[in-house]
Amino acid sequence: MKNSKLMFDLTNNSTSEPILAEGVFSAALLQSGTINTFRQILNAKDKVKLGIHGFGDVLQSSSCNPSDQGAGELTEKEVDVAPIDVYMTLCQRTLEQSFLSNAMANGSNNAQFLPSDFQAYLGDKLAEKIASDLEVIAFQGDTGAGSYPLAIADGIEKELGLDSDVIDVANGATPVDSTNVIDEMKKVYDAIPTALASKPDLAMYVSSNIAKAYRIALAAASAEAFYNQKDLEMSFLDVEVIEAYGMSDDKMIVAQKENLTLMSDLVNDFSDIRIIPQLDLTGKHQIVVSGHFKFKTSYAIGADIVFYA
Repeated sequence: MKNSKLMFDLTNNSTSEPILAEGVFSAALLQSGTINTFRQILNAKDKVKLGIHGFGDVLQSSSCNPSDQGAGELTEKEVDVAPIDVYMTLCQRTLEQSFLSNAMANGSNNAQFLPSDFQAYLGDKLAEKIASDLEVIAFQGDTGAGSYPLAIADGIEKELGLDSDVIDVANGATPVDSTNVIDEMKKVYDAIPTALASKPDLAMYVSSNIAKAYRIALAAASAEAFYNQKDLEMSFLDVEVIEAYGMSDDKMIVAQKENLTLMSDLVNDFSDIRIIPQLDLTGKHQIVVSGHFKFKTSYAIGADIVFYA
């Protein structure tokens, strides 16, 4: 068997110029499936004003001298975007062993591994972890909490709970399971305002335990269809149902997708992360990973949201 030399020693690179791993943060956002359905505002640096324009009364009876009905109303909500750092020190030896194990598992045991391959592996794994944590922060974030990752930034659940304009529906069954999930989802559906019900981008975001209970209830009602198919899109009557992986158990949110907002500085700071080998700097067999970005989820109009909690 031909031997192949393994070449992924990052210390061969000049330590005065850290390696830039582009696209790590943007890849993390792309993997955050639920919040990708939100309206995106990019290049957000500090504060963002969420504005939605309403035209008001645009119709009137025909006449030779129509009156000006006005330009409507612009509703604005100011949101602070949260700055977030990524900084960690990793053992290069452990990373190399993990990388080799992963590559050989994919049948690449005779491949020549280059620094770019190793860098891509590190970036992929980091993006997966960031994506998972951002999903939780997006919904459950609470800067008053002491646990990771909730304390990083306030999430949508906290904002909705403090907003008197939001249409609240009390949780009548804790926990929600397959025996009561239909009744609880019906309560949320009944609370949707008539003007909102006809919107084409209306969606019901549900926690993972509610999504699981709903799938079981649907399977019991039509076993053949749900035992023989995968990745079925869910809906409740005429409203799309989306499983929100980061949402707290036993919670639901009904809103237009454009009303829910994801804000980041994707255009600039999200472009790269620095990988800095330490052998030539400190003599340690370590890699420092460093980056910075902005992130926040929110909504524009609370009166157009139904919150089940």
